[in-house]
Amino acid sequence: MSDSKELMQGLRSTDAETRRRAYEFLAEIDDVDPVPYLIGALNDEDWGVQTTAARALGATEDPAAIEPLIHVLTDAQNRLWETRQAAMRALASLGSWEPIEDRMLKDPDFIVRLEAAGILGEFARLEVAPGLEAAAENDEDVRVREAARQARLRLEL
Repeated sequence: MSDSKELMQGLRSTDAETRRRAYEFLAEIDDVDPVPYLIGALNDEDWGVQTTAARALGATEDPAAIEPLIHVLTDAQNRLWETRQAAMRALASLGSWEPIEDRMLKDPDFIVRLEAAGILGEFARLEVAPGLEAAAENDEDVRVREAARQARLRLEL
């Protein structure tokens, strides 16, 4: 995408792959603030566009992205786990671990809990240790319990 007119056309395209590529490009250029566009893309009808937007928001270092990303976490009925995983990673990149600890370690979907434990072990600080300890001891799924144990060990290193 060579100019801003072409970029804006890409963002409004009816083709999801074109929109996804446009949002990827938008996140890489310096002459446009991508955050408002990326926040809007979290509500795109296509999960690939939503996921691309969540990933890109994590790289912006803009605290304005935190609340919309939290909404992605809590909107489980309308989101694939890949999009929720990207939102968790973005929040962790932005230093916002509490929503992951408070909500995602207790999510009904074991895959989300498994990813949450791994992400917390990768990005977080000792403040999230109580949530990981609770998951390590009490989660119904053995894989989540083990991931939480491993994440807790990584926090101590």
